[in-house]
Amino acid sequence: MMQTTRNLMLAIFILSLLVSCANDEHQTTKVDPLTLDTSVIMPLAVGNYWKLLKDYNIDQDDIIRTYTITGDTVINDQLCYLHHYQYGPINHGVSAILTNMDGGLYQWWDTGVPGESGFTLIAKYPAEVGDQFIGITSNIYEVVSVDTLLTIGNKTYNCIGYQNLAANQSFMYYAPGMGIVKMENGGISTSELFEFQIE
Repeated sequence: MMQTTRNLMLAIFILSLLVSCANDEHQTTKVDPLTLDTSVIMPLAVGNYWKLLKDYNIDQDDIIRTYTITGDTVINDQLCYLHHYQYGPINHGVSAILTNMDGGLYQWWDTGVPGESGFTLIAKYPAEVGDQFIGITSNIYEVVSVDTLLTIGNKTYNCIGYQNLAANQSFMYYAPGMGIVKMENGGISTSELFEFQIE
C-alpha cells in the first residue's frame, strides 16, 4: 500500500512538472536585450539567418522566406555581407549585398552604369518617428514607430516600423540587434519571424 501511494505521488509530481513546462512554452518572453548588439539594426555575420512565414490573406498557400548571410566581401573599403534569399523551394542565390554603416542598414545597388552604383539605405537606425529616406528603386520610406512591441510565438520584440510610402499599407519591422521581424504587404500578405540564428 505504501509503495502504491509513493508511485501515485511520484506520477502526480511528474505530471504536474510536464503540465507546468507545457504552459511555459506559451508564455511570452521578451528577447533579452543584453545579449543583442543593439548598435546595429541587423546583425550581419556569416551564418546568421532569419526564417519568416509568409501568410497570404488571399486563397494561397503559406510559404517560408529564408534570408541567410552566406559570405562577405569588400566594396569601396566597406566590409559587406552576401545576403542569400530562398522563397519556399525557389533558391534565388545572393539577392543583396548588405552592410551596417552610420545611419543604418545599407544595400549595395549596382545600376550597371559606371559612376551611378552605390549604397542605398534600407533601414534607418537610429531613427525617430517622421524620419524619411529614399530606399531601393527610389521609393520613399518613413519611420512610423520606434517602440512597436510585436509578440510572435513566445517572444516579444521592440521594433522600429518603416512604411513604404509608394506602396499602400506596406510596412517592415526591424528589432535593433535582431534584424527583420515582420513585413506587411498592403493587406495581401504578412511575413513573421519564426526561426533565426544570430552569431
